[in-house]
Amino acid sequence: MTKRVSTGGILIQDNTYQVLLNDIDTDQLHGKYRHELKMTNSEGKDSVVAVGQLQIYKSFTKDL
Repeated sequence: MTKRVSTGGILIQDNTYQVLLNDIDTDQLHGKYRHELKMTNSEGKDSVVAVGQLQIYKSFTKDL
């Protein structure tokens, strides 16, 4: 999955970033995933500035 500032998928404020996920982004996912944040400079060069892992769990209440 790819999120972009230009399409509203990432918010940057006060030297922090927040990636916005919708239900449709994770409905079919469960398990451990790796993520990385790439920034593109004004010359078009990409740099990885953050990496990490996250765990996505299946919803126990989705069908309630």
